[in-house]
Amino acid sequence: MRMKSKYLVMAGIVGIMLAVLTGCGNGAEDSGNDREEIELHEPKGTAVNTEPVRRRNLYNATVYEGAVYPYVEEYSFPVVQRFGSYGALIGDTVQKGDILVNADEEAALEKLKDLEEKLRETEEEYTEFKTKKEEELYIQNLELERLKGIVENLEEDMPEETVTDKDGKQIPNPDYAAWQSEYVRWEGERSLKDYDIQVNEEALRQHKELYQLDYEYYNSQIQELRAQRKDARVVSQISGVVVNMGYYIKGQMLARGEAVAAVADMERKYIKCGSIARRLLVNAADLYVFVNGKRYEIQYEGSDRRSTTFTFSDEENELEVGDYAVVVLKTDYREDVLTVPSDSVYQEGTAQVVYVLEEGQSIARTVETGMDDGMYVEILSGLSEGELVVSQGRRAGTEEAVLERKTRQRAYTGTGYAIMPVTTVVSNPVENGVVVSEGNLLRTNNHVSKGEALMSVRVEADELDIASRETALKRAEERLADLEAEGREEDEEDIAKRRKSIEEQEKELAEIRRDAGVTEICSPVDGFLQYLPIETGQTMEKGAMAALVADEGFACLMVDISENRTLNYGDELTISYKDHNNADQVTQCRVLTLGACGQDCYMGSDVALMSVPEEVLDELPLTDGNVYGNQIRLYRPTGYVNRMENVILVPAEAVTVQSGRTYVDVMGEDGNVMPTAFLAGGSDRDYYWVVEGLTEGMKICWE
Repeated sequence: MRMKSKYLVMAGIVGIMLAVLTGCGNGAEDSGNDREEIELHEPKGTAVNTEPVRRRNLYNATVYEGAVYPYVEEYSFPVVQRFGSYGALIGDTVQKGDILVNADEEAALEKLKDLEEKLRETEEEYTEFKTKKEEELYIQNLELERLKGIVENLEEDMPEETVTDKDGKQIPNPDYAAWQSEYVRWEGERSLKDYDIQVNEEALRQHKELYQLDYEYYNSQIQELRAQRKDARVVSQISGVVVNMGYYIKGQMLARGEAVAAVADMERKYIKCGSIARRLLVNAADLYVFVNGKRYEIQYEGSDRRSTTFTFSDEENELEVGDYAVVVLKTDYREDVLTVPSDSVYQEGTAQVVYVLEEGQSIARTVETGMDDGMYVEILSGLSEGELVVSQGRRAGTEEAVLERKTRQRAYTGTGYAIMPVTTVVSNPVENGVVVSEGNLLRTNNHVSKGEALMSVRVEADELDIASRETALKRAEERLADLEAEGREEDEEDIAKRRKSIEEQEKELAEIRRDAGVTEICSPVDGFLQYLPIETGQTMEKGAMAALVADEGFACLMVDISENRTLNYGDELTISYKDHNNADQVTQCRVLTLGACGQDCYMGSDVALMSVPEEVLDELPLTDGNVYGNQIRLYRPTGYVNRMENVILVPAEAVTVQSGRTYVDVMGEDGNVMPTAFLAGGSDRDYYWVVEGLTEGMKICWE
């Protein structure tokens, strides 16, 4: 509404208005009476611009850019782990229960193997001891029964201690003395045998207790490691598509709770847009989403600091993940109210005045107004529908157009580079001796084949240690030969142990000699040489990284979206490159990650990942030439994004923006021009596209 600090003389106002509105130099005559209703006499040949009082819907509205997103679950390790390998890659379809990421279990598996070996040895040793003791006890018990029988027989045949001689006197029985001597002998042997049995039984009992303690300890350690291995796999809890993943090399530390992969259920769809204040949603007069020229009803689901989520009604299942959308939120809604152009209302202190054309005369009338949208104002009282009010009006422009439904899309050019995220760490394989690099044999980003040498090395073996081991082995073999030559049965167990010890010594010595002969470190896989951390003359620790080789079977285009987050799942862009014959080629890449509101964590927040067709992987350069170091080749993906089909487009030059609202001059069938407000979903240099307020077939004009 236009405001004036003071009210001018009525005749002056009307004269000025008529001069401005008609473009005529002749002013109107002033009646000279200062009253509320003033009769104005229009000069001959002039025309006053008027507009009828009409009913309209007035509202304030805000649109929020968004898209159709799937339900997403992000996954992490429940405990600190080291990265091992990928179970699935971005773009892969997975089922519930499929492994997404594996932790590095080499150390755990080695420990588990060692514990299982110790448990096996403990069981074998106990079983061997138990078998031996039980055999001894069996023989001892048989012997004990024999001795008991002898003693019992002696007890039954025990003679009298005394006998009567010829004189009738009791004298010692010589048979008793002989019997007693025999009885003491056999009873002693029985007692000793019984004691031997008790000793063996106690030894077996104690050995069993020790075995049970060892078994419980090793078994508990094994079960604990096996339980930990359950936490060494990130498993998808839903079926869907992998839409993001972290990029790691083997052995890289992963924090507890750090998201390493995300899976989307493409059948469970939502609308997401930038975060909307809860109070606005609660007080909204109207709320819906607009996609491909159609309105869909939505229901608030939830918000966080980055986005607001809605469920939506789509009975015909028309919307797909990645579809561009705008959420429309209306406030201060006034339905079917009387309105006049905002520029037709004048202010005198607290009074509001419009000029009504009656029988060719402009009559001032006091009105009460309500909501003002910048172009039209609500009339609460003072006017009736159909009355003509004087306004600045609009002349029919010389440019005309009929509104049509078309496809709207935004041109996009980005910056990215090709990456091969699946890598193999080539480690120093030498476990014995000092390894010194004598130089890398290839440059980074060269293609390598499985078994191809990457680095020349020399191994400085510990000759003193080798000589000492050889001497110890020779002496062990000599002692074994002596025992075998003697052929004593009691040495058989010792001989078996010595043979096993000699086998282990021979194996260790062979490994040391083998390591001493290593002259090259080779690639275990086909791929691209990505990283060479060791310089000539540098020593390498056992298991240290010698090189990093990228898997040639999977590549992505990583696009920087930190300044422009318009890319969304399913967008297709084109990149150009030169093939092996230096010929210009183009290929299409498809966005695999979700847009700005797709995920709640940091994963991929500044990058979008695009698929690279497998058929061009071997031709797509990673670098600018064959250079040493990670000098990457930049690509410029181009195409169109934020595609919206079946929407009305309005030429940008025909649109007037006032108080943040958009208007266009619509020509009626009678040729009159009426400024018409419309809600724009967005615009570019050439067009505004319409959410509501205009219809297909309308004729518009502009200067």
